[in-house]
Amino acid sequence: MNAKRKNPILIVLLAMTLLSCEEFLDAKPSKTIVIPNTIEELEGLLNDNAMGMNKDHGMGHLAVDDIQLTEGTLLQIIQKERNAYLWDADPNIEASSAEWFFLYKQIYNANMVVELMEGLEESERKSNLRGKALFVKGQAYFFLLQDFCMPYQKETAKDQLGIPLRDMVD
Repeated sequence: MNAKRKNPILIVLLAMTLLSCEEFLDAKPSKTIVIPNTIEELEGLLNDNAMGMNKDHGMGHLAVDDIQLTEGTLLQIIQKERNAYLWDADPNIEASSAEWFFLYKQIYNANMVVELMEGLEESERKSNLRGKALFVKGQAYFFLLQDFCMPYQKETAKDQLGIPLRDMVD
């Protein structure tokens, strides 16, 4: 008899708890967090060099045959750069994950800029910003493909793994 009385009470309490979560999740965790809503703020997001925007993929430059390093120079550069230059079969995982992180951060920021600018009135500046955001996104995907994928071949395309794509904007 006690168990029959407790079950409906628990269900009601659980339902009330779940309904009250919406307001809790809408609250900002910090009052210093700002959601960009002007062209200037959105441009700032795309130009945030401290967070890896406008960062080129450095490891790819070392792996090409356009440069030639001496033995002395090879001894002076850090291990991850040496591995990229020598095409080491066991590259430094930390270097790869940093490249991966910064490139996907660029894609995330570009998607966010395009999404947040939808409410702004049309202007040439808005159009230019949208173009820049889409270019940043495309360039980051291009660098990811160069650094982490085998060249595309129609015969093996179904079996070869690529990069994760989450297309949030057209």
